[in-house]
Amino acid sequence: MKPGSSWFVPAALALCAALVIGAMTWLTIGTLTAEKERASAEVKADLQERTRLALWRMDSLGASILLDESTWPETTSKLPVRTRFAYSPSGSLVSPEVGDEVELLKSNLGTGRNSIEILRRIARVPAPVPEVSIEQKKEALQSYNTYQNEDRIRGQNQTAANWAEQSVRSKAVENTLNRAASKLSGYAPRKASPEQRTTPMETPQVPGDVSETVAGQPRVGWLEGNLYLVRRVSDSLNETFFDGAWIDDVALRAMLLDEVADLFLSASLEPANGPSSDGMVLASFPYRLEVPQHALPGFRPRRSTVLSLAAGWGAALFALLATALLVRGVMRLSERRASFVSAVTHELRTPLTTFRLYSDMLESGAVKEEKRGQ
Repeated sequence: MKPGSSWFVPAALALCAALVIGAMTWLTIGTLTAEKERASAEVKADLQERTRLALWRMDSLGASILLDESTWPETTSKLPVRTRFAYSPSGSLVSPEVGDEVELLKSNLGTGRNSIEILRRIARVPAPVPEVSIEQKKEALQSYNTYQNEDRIRGQNQTAANWAEQSVRSKAVENTLNRAASKLSGYAPRKASPEQRTTPMETPQVPGDVSETVAGQPRVGWLEGNLYLVRRVSDSLNETFFDGAWIDDVALRAMLLDEVADLFLSASLEPANGPSSDGMVLASFPYRLEVPQHALPGFRPRRSTVLSLAAGWGAALFALLATALLVRGVMRLSERRASFVSAVTHELRTPLTTFRLYSDMLESGAVKEEKRGQ
């Protein structure tokens, strides 16, 4: 081997080793990144699925409460209330449950025409259905179908999927209340019994033909931080009555959150004034579900991925080691061969050189006559 080329083989081997290690490193990083994204997508998909289930549970309970409330007092209502009330067309307050809350109720809603306008505004609160175009609904439904099949696209199309789902939940609640309203044959304002009254209050004028009374759906709305349920009632004389309840907001939130305690331990319900684009607002009550955004748990790749990467690295390192040993053996063999050839050449060159030297000496007369015979 030439002296100048002694560095070439180790350099080439080192370059090949660097390329192999670099390729394996890039492959490992890509695999772990994909594995981390998969784990993150699974966590987010699980969160979204639990959120969807929680919204359905709370809206189912809310629809049941509103259904009972639409037929109260014929049926027992589960709605936690601070007090119930009824307003005559003139704006006079009549409460079947008279107590300490009545004065606060008068302070909040007032009496007379002002109270009628406030109640009319609450009773006109629309059902929380997202306002989207037909094209957006089609796109949302298509995205929702994709949401059910592919984990990665779930996160990207979650907003559109929530639109579709909130629309479905809103229609379900609305249909439930419509069916209940269609079964009501009449309505009479709710009066307090004599033993319930603690303060004199004006008795409303009850319409004579109760069978022709038309009751609207109960609507729930916020007014200065208080939650009210109001139902608008019209009689045959086209006079409008309002009855409803001042809802115990804290107790209602606790009741709804208790329904999803197995899904979220630290979820909360915040007041909502209307539908939202992300679909996190309930269809039954004006609440927005706030889900805690916990940090993703520590990433641990799957055992199969770790074993595959370990096998790949082991094979690559074994190949590099075998190649290095093979090159080293070839280089040592080449060095031994070169040494052998050099030694043999030296041994062959020495007698020939001596013979030629003596021949030249004899030819030139450098050797005396008496020594030539020798």
